Amino acid sequence: MKESITIIDQQNLFNIHFDDIKKYHGLTNIAGAAIGFKAMQAVATELSIDGALPRKNLHVETGHPGSGVRDAIEFITRCITDKNYVVNRNLPEARWNPYGDLSFSFYVSLNKEKVEVLLKPKQLPPLFFDLMKQVAEHNLPEDHQALAALKIGLASQLVKKDCRSLFDIKSFP
Repeated sequence: MKESITIIDQQNLFNIHFDDIKKYHGLTNIAGAAIGFKAMQAVATELSIDGALPRKNLHVETGHPGSGVRDAIEFITRCITDKNYVVNRNLPEARWNPYGDLSFSFYVSLNKEKVEVLLKPKQLPPLFFDLMKQVAEHNLPEDHQALAALKIGLASQLVKKDCRSLFDIKSFP
Protein backbone atom coordinates (compact mmCIF):
# COMPACT_ATOMS: atom_id res chain seq x y z
CA MET A 1 0.00 0.00 0.00
CA LYS A 2 1.31 3.38 -1.04
CA GLU A 3 1.64 5.95 1.75
CA SER A 4 2.39 8.92 -0.46
CA ILE A 5 0.76 11.02 -3.15
CA THR A 6 2.56 12.23 -6.25
CA ILE A 7 1.41 15.64 -7.40
CA ILE A 8 2.39 17.78 -10.35
CA ASP A 9 2.75 21.51 -9.85
CA GLN A 10 3.94 23.67 -12.77
CA GLN A 11 5.68 20.72 -14.48
CA ASN A 12 7.38 19.68 -11.21
CA LEU A 13 6.64 16.34 -9.55
CA PHE A 14 6.47 16.15 -5.76
CA ASN A 15 6.00 13.06 -3.63
CA ILE A 16 4.03 13.97 -0.51
CA HIS A 17 4.14 11.61 2.47
CA PHE A 18 1.94 11.72 5.54
CA ASP A 19 4.97 12.79 7.59
CA ASP A 20 5.04 15.98 5.48
CA ILE A 21 1.42 16.63 6.48
CA LYS A 22 2.31 16.05 10.15
CA LYS A 23 5.10 18.62 9.93
CA TYR A 24 2.71 21.16 8.39
CA HIS A 25 -0.33 20.55 10.60
CA GLY A 26 1.15 19.32 13.87
CA LEU A 27 -0.74 16.84 16.04
CA THR A 28 -3.76 18.92 17.08
CA ASN A 29 -6.22 17.27 14.70
CA ILE A 30 -3.95 14.62 13.25
CA ALA A 31 -6.75 12.06 12.77
CA GLY A 32 -8.56 14.59 10.56
CA ALA A 33 -5.32 15.22 8.70
CA ALA A 34 -5.02 11.47 8.10
CA ILE A 35 -8.57 11.40 6.71
CA GLY A 36 -7.84 14.37 4.44
CA PHE A 37 -4.59 12.76 3.26
CA LYS A 38 -6.25 9.41 2.53
CA ALA A 39 -9.19 11.13 0.80
CA MET A 40 -6.79 12.95 -1.53
CA GLN A 41 -4.91 9.70 -2.06
CA ALA A 42 -8.23 8.15 -3.12
CA VAL A 43 -8.81 11.07 -5.47
CA ALA A 44 -5.34 10.59 -6.93
CA THR A 45 -6.19 6.99 -7.86
CA GLU A 46 -8.97 8.36 -10.07
CA LEU A 47 -7.70 11.70 -11.38
CA SER A 48 -3.94 11.23 -11.75
CA ILE A 49 -2.36 11.88 -15.11
CA ASP A 50 0.68 9.70 -15.75
CA GLY A 51 0.75 8.78 -12.06
CA ALA A 52 0.55 12.33 -10.69
CA LEU A 53 -2.36 14.40 -9.41
CA PRO A 54 -2.33 17.86 -11.02
CA ARG A 55 -2.81 20.81 -8.69
CA LYS A 56 -3.92 23.12 -11.49
CA ASN A 57 -7.70 23.26 -12.00
CA LEU A 58 -8.40 21.02 -9.01
CA HIS A 59 -11.53 21.94 -7.03
CA VAL A 60 -12.53 20.45 -3.66
CA GLU A 61 -15.87 20.54 -1.87
CA THR A 62 -16.10 18.84 1.51
CA GLY A 63 -18.57 18.58 4.32
CA HIS A 64 -15.81 18.58 6.93
CA PRO A 65 -14.70 21.93 8.39
CA GLY A 66 -11.91 20.58 10.61
CA SER A 67 -8.41 22.01 10.54
CA GLY A 68 -6.71 18.63 10.09
CA VAL A 69 -8.74 17.81 6.98
CA ARG A 70 -8.27 21.35 5.67
CA ASP A 71 -4.51 21.43 6.22
CA ALA A 72 -3.93 18.05 4.58
CA ILE A 73 -5.96 19.03 1.53
CA GLU A 74 -4.30 22.43 1.27
CA PHE A 75 -0.79 20.99 1.57
CA ILE A 76 -1.48 18.45 -1.16
CA THR A 77 -3.65 20.46 -3.56
CA ARG A 78 -3.21 24.19 -2.80
CA CYS A 79 -6.98 24.47 -3.38
CA ILE A 80 -7.44 26.93 -0.53
CA THR A 81 -4.65 29.17 -1.79
CA ASP A 82 -6.16 28.98 -5.28
CA LYS A 83 -9.67 29.69 -3.90
CA ASN A 84 -10.94 26.32 -5.16
CA TYR A 85 -12.00 24.92 -1.77
CA VAL A 86 -15.52 24.93 -0.34
CA VAL A 87 -16.82 23.62 2.98
CA ASN A 88 -20.48 22.69 2.65
CA ARG A 89 -21.88 21.43 5.95
CA ASN A 90 -25.15 20.55 4.20
CA LEU A 91 -23.69 17.60 2.29
CA PRO A 92 -25.91 14.68 3.35
CA GLU A 93 -23.53 11.73 2.90
CA ALA A 94 -21.13 10.20 5.44
CA ARG A 95 -22.46 12.02 8.49
CA TRP A 96 -20.85 9.78 11.11
CA ASN A 97 -20.40 12.28 13.96
CA PRO A 98 -23.60 12.09 16.05
CA TYR A 99 -22.76 15.40 17.77
CA GLY A 100 -21.43 17.53 14.91
CA ASP A 101 -22.80 19.25 11.85
CA LEU A 102 -20.34 17.85 9.34
CA SER A 103 -19.85 15.05 6.89
CA PHE A 104 -16.85 12.98 5.91
CA SER A 105 -17.49 13.55 2.21
CA PHE A 106 -15.21 14.91 -0.49
CA TYR A 107 -16.13 15.95 -4.02
CA VAL A 108 -13.14 16.74 -6.17
CA SER A 109 -13.16 17.86 -9.77
CA LEU A 110 -10.44 18.29 -12.31
CA ASN A 111 -11.63 19.99 -15.47
CA LYS A 112 -14.71 17.91 -16.42
CA GLU A 113 -13.94 14.84 -14.32
CA LYS A 114 -15.37 14.48 -10.81
CA VAL A 115 -14.69 12.06 -7.97
CA GLU A 116 -16.89 11.42 -4.94
CA VAL A 117 -15.06 10.09 -1.87
CA LEU A 118 -17.17 9.12 1.16
CA LEU A 119 -15.79 7.75 4.40
CA LYS A 120 -17.33 4.35 5.05
CA PRO A 121 -19.27 3.70 8.26
CA LYS A 122 -17.42 2.67 11.43
CA GLN A 123 -13.98 3.86 10.34
CA LEU A 124 -13.85 6.04 13.45
CA PRO A 125 -14.86 4.56 16.82
CA PRO A 126 -17.74 6.05 18.84
CA LEU A 127 -15.20 6.87 21.57
CA PHE A 128 -13.59 9.40 19.22
CA PHE A 129 -16.81 11.39 18.89
CA ASP A 130 -17.68 10.95 22.58
CA LEU A 131 -14.29 12.32 23.67
CA MET A 132 -14.60 15.26 21.28
CA LYS A 133 -17.96 16.07 22.87
CA GLN A 134 -16.52 15.65 26.39
CA VAL A 135 -13.67 18.03 25.63
CA ALA A 136 -16.03 20.62 24.15
CA GLU A 137 -18.44 20.45 27.07
CA HIS A 138 -16.17 19.96 30.09
CA ASN A 139 -12.64 20.94 28.99
CA LEU A 140 -10.98 18.56 31.49
CA PRO A 141 -7.22 17.93 31.10
CA GLU A 142 -7.65 14.15 31.28
CA ASP A 143 -10.19 14.25 28.43
CA HIS A 144 -7.79 16.34 26.34
CA GLN A 145 -5.00 13.84 26.98
CA ALA A 146 -7.18 10.84 26.14
CA LEU A 147 -8.41 12.51 22.95
CA ALA A 148 -4.90 13.53 21.86
CA ALA A 149 -3.63 9.97 22.34
CA LEU A 150 -6.62 8.54 20.49
CA LYS A 151 -6.13 10.94 17.56
CA ILE A 152 -2.47 9.94 17.21
CA GLY A 153 -3.33 6.24 17.29
CA LEU A 154 -6.18 6.67 14.82
CA ALA A 155 -4.01 8.64 12.41
CA SER A 156 -1.42 5.88 12.43
CA GLN A 157 -4.08 3.25 11.71
CA LEU A 158 -5.89 5.27 9.05
CA VAL A 159 -2.77 6.09 7.05
CA LYS A 160 -1.88 2.40 6.79
CA LYS A 161 -5.27 1.41 5.39
CA ASP A 162 -6.02 1.00 1.72
CA CYS A 163 -8.17 3.84 0.35
CA ARG A 164 -10.87 1.47 -0.86
CA SER A 165 -11.24 -0.04 2.61
CA LEU A 166 -11.75 3.46 4.08
CA PHE A 167 -13.83 5.14 1.41
CA ASP A 168 -16.54 4.56 -1.14
CA ILE A 169 -15.06 6.08 -4.31
CA LYS A 170 -17.02 6.95 -7.46
CA SER A 171 -15.85 8.68 -10.61
CA PHE A 172 -18.03 10.73 -12.92
CA PRO A 173 -16.85 11.72 -16.41
